[in-house]
Amino acid sequence: MARRKSKVKKREELIQSTFLFVIFVTGFGTFVMTKSVYLSIVVSLISLGILIAVLINIKYQRIRRLKRSGIEDIDQMNGIQFEKYLSHLFAVQGYKTQVTKAAGDYGLT
Repeated sequence: MARRKSKVKKREELIQSTFLFVIFVTGFGTFVMTKSVYLSIVVSLISLGILIAVLINIKYQRIRRLKRSGIEDIDQMNGIQFEKYLSHLFAVQGYKTQVTKAAGDYGLT
């Protein structure tokens, strides 16, 4: 059975899609207006850099939100969110962690 995507994941995919569209439009638009391949590549790379910065910012916001989680927040988490929360807690303490792909195995590997 396929899983539904969370609102956060949908929002992140929307941001990625929007930025990829903007990268294409700015690169192509710059080329059409200036006829300069070099300038259109530079504009596309700048747009790509902005996309990467936004995605990194989203990731760090998520980590900050996990750090502030209290017991009430933990009680509301589903299994996958809880595994990510524990992974982050152990990583901060110096352990090497790896969250495995959610396989519908109820935590069994």
